[in-house]
Amino acid sequence: MHVGADRPREGSRARRVNRPQPIVVLVLLFVLLALLAQLVPLYTDFLWFQEVGYTQVFTTTLSMRGSLFAVVALVVAIVLWANLTFAARTAAPDVLWELEDHLGTTLPGRVVIEPLIHRFLPIVVSLIAIVSGFRANAAWETVLGYLNRVPFRTTDPLFGRDLEFFVFVLPFWRLVHGWATALIVGTLVLTLAISVLQRSLVLTTRGPRLAAAARTHLLALGAVLLGLKAIGFWLDRFDLVFSPRGIVFGASYTDVHASLPVLGAMAVLCALCALACLVQMARPGVRLVAAGLLVLALVWVVGLGVYPALLQRLRVTPNELAAERPFIVHNIRMTRQAYGLDRIQEREFPANEDLDQAALSRNDATIKNIRLWDHRPLLRTFAQLQEIRTYYKFIDVDNDRYMVNGEYRQLMLSARELSYQHLQSRIWINQHLTFTHGFGAVVGLVNRVTPEGLPELLVKDIPPKSNPGFPAITRPELYYAEVADEYALVRTRSQELDYPAGDQNVYSTYRGSGGIPLTSWLRTIAFAARFGEKNFLLSNDLTSDSRVMMYRSIGDVIPTSS
Repeated sequence: MHVGADRPREGSRARRVNRPQPIVVLVLLFVLLALLAQLVPLYTDFLWFQEVGYTQVFTTTLSMRGSLFAVVALVVAIVLWANLTFAARTAAPDVLWELEDHLGTTLPGRVVIEPLIHRFLPIVVSLIAIVSGFRANAAWETVLGYLNRVPFRTTDPLFGRDLEFFVFVLPFWRLVHGWATALIVGTLVLTLAISVLQRSLVLTTRGPRLAAAARTHLLALGAVLLGLKAIGFWLDRFDLVFSPRGIVFGASYTDVHASLPVLGAMAVLCALCALACLVQMARPGVRLVAAGLLVLALVWVVGLGVYPALLQRLRVTPNELAAERPFIVHNIRMTRQAYGLDRIQEREFPANEDLDQAALSRNDATIKNIRLWDHRPLLRTFAQLQEIRTYYKFIDVDNDRYMVNGEYRQLMLSARELSYQHLQSRIWINQHLTFTHGFGAVVGLVNRVTPEGLPELLVKDIPPKSNPGFPAITRPELYYAEVADEYALVRTRSQELDYPAGDQNVYSTYRGSGGIPLTSWLRTIAFAARFGEKNFLLSNDLTSDSRVMMYRSIGDVIPTSS
């Protein structure tokens, strides 16, 4: 035995004690940077929610995310610490010395490994817990939906459960199950690693050797993992209502008659395998567990792979419509109910088939609002006639209704938006201080054309000119639009471009109340960090009256504030 080789000199041991200190500093620095990376977006988002008047939405979201972080980080820390500290104490001297004598290993002994494990274990556990907490808080919507769920008062035809279960409850339990499985798998891997370092688990010429305590520990973790897998199979049963296997979306004949019973059987088998792990703790060897896992694997392959495929091929495909009829009926009924079509009542409309000039005169308002223009060619026509500059784009054409000459008319309109991708010079000042907004819109009647076959426009050109009888556009600047994907800085010392006028440009200054005021250095530094832009700190164009506009795209504003 090489006992002496495993005992370092006192001086060498002292040097090893001091060596990890820089690593501890780096770990703390990493944690600090990770916290700052989370705090900066939170602070700037709070300012935005405050500016738009939805502070309660932010505080509700933040409290849920904070609670998730705390709960998950605490649970992960407790589970990892309990298991890994136990694993660190399960070294077996007989395994250790036999390994060194038989194979002549040069790995350091326990006297070196154990202090390192106990020193670095708190750091590793803390890092994993913090990262897990940050990853978990992204699922706040699922948890919040579960806690505030309401019944739909409609049951599904397969399980007889209220639809609330599939919308709110099932996603939540899927989430918890995924977290728990990841935690146990991670714990099992780290426990195996520590067991190898501690020589509780070694590979010898006669096969792997396990210390008694390590064997019991690993079997217990295996039992928990198999129990979680049993729960996973049970939850898989409910996912069959989302199956795409059949003719229509939802559970099909094969899902109900093959997958559903097999998934239930798999859940029971996994639970029995977990019980086998517990029984195996009191018995030598692993034959009971191995036999259970072998049966589980066979049922998995045959029951979830071969059997459903054969049933689909031999029973369903030759008589598909007959086999799938009940499930097609379910699909149609639930679809009608989801869209409210089941509440529609059919009534015969006593139409008058005698159309004359008097009838047309009585329905003049309807005739004038029949839409003839198709939005696709109209969008191309607007682009050719009215974009005027390459950095202006019409994104789509919308329908609306306005009073025109005292009549309520249906119109087609498109906003002239600023496209940052088409700016010739995309320097910081141009993108964020000068080109801050789109300008005006094009408005046309839905059923009128000019003699040239073009749409008859009620609003056109830059600056926008309105026809008599249509409201004049007095503030045509568009700071919030569909493709406003860049932040803008307004009320700066730099002039904002309104529109080009010949050889000169017309400039303006934002007069609205939108945007987040840069009233302090803290806000300026926070936005510089959020956007990764040092010019927030270096530019002379920013003042205490300057404002930051972010989430300017309508597609971003609505999901963020709701």
